[in-house]
Amino acid sequence: QEAITHKIRVPFGETGSLASQSRLTCRSPPRKKEPTMQLFISGVDGKTITLTVKSSDTVADLMSQVESRTGMPAEQIRLSLGGVALEPEMSLKEGRVEAESTLSLSLRLLGGHCQVPCGIFDDPKLVAEVKEAAATIKKAMAQVTELSKTPGPQSFNQMTRWVMTKEEHAKKIITLISEYCLCQRVKPFGAAKSPFKTEKDFVDALKAHHAVMVAAMKAKQSVDAKVSDDLDHAIGDWKLMYLPAGKDEAKSK
Repeated sequence: QEAITHKIRVPFGETGSLASQSRLTCRSPPRKKEPTMQLFISGVDGKTITLTVKSSDTVADLMSQVESRTGMPAEQIRLSLGGVALEPEMSLKEGRVEAESTLSLSLRLLGGHCQVPCGIFDDPKLVAEVKEAAATIKKAMAQVTELSKTPGPQSFNQMTRWVMTKEEHAKKIITLISEYCLCQRVKPFGAAKSPFKTEKDFVDALKAHHAVMVAAMKAKQSVDAKVSDDLDHAIGDWKLMYLPAGKDEAKSK
């Protein structure tokens, strides 16, 4: 590094060792560069990425790097080491993150009360099927509401058909989540071929699936648009597990 030079002027006529020089040059010791280290982030689209960091960097700094590499919003990123979540404000040194450590990545549920591991199941077709059923439910609710404005035998008949359609698709969502997702895809932490790295990830995944089933059950019983919106929100949280990290279902087809 470039040395810092200080010039000291000595009054004319002074005697002594300082007077013998017109100026003195003092050099500050060069600052030592903080060494860098490599870390590995797993759970990014089923792959691992490598980051170059310093021990003084914060977990938030890592999240920003992951965002620039993957496109995932930093506020949704959750990093953990050995099953222990790392808080954004702590430094890597405080989190006991050493060189060549492997951190696990999961996504936070925006507006939700839990977190789920992202991209652990690669099934965009399932996501599209569930979202299509939810869209049909929303349309059926709107049709029933509109037809109710003009009472009569024909309107009553059409409303009945739309109610049956709504209940059929709500039941379809519940069946897909319970019989396919929970029975075949979601395996307990520690079980063979389980995708979960911690018990908390497993529990949060159960909560996300359960939220979709409850929302679909309520949609069977209501024509309130807010109930349909709640179902869309629950599906939006749940689908994070079934799509590659940082991508939506349209890009995954």
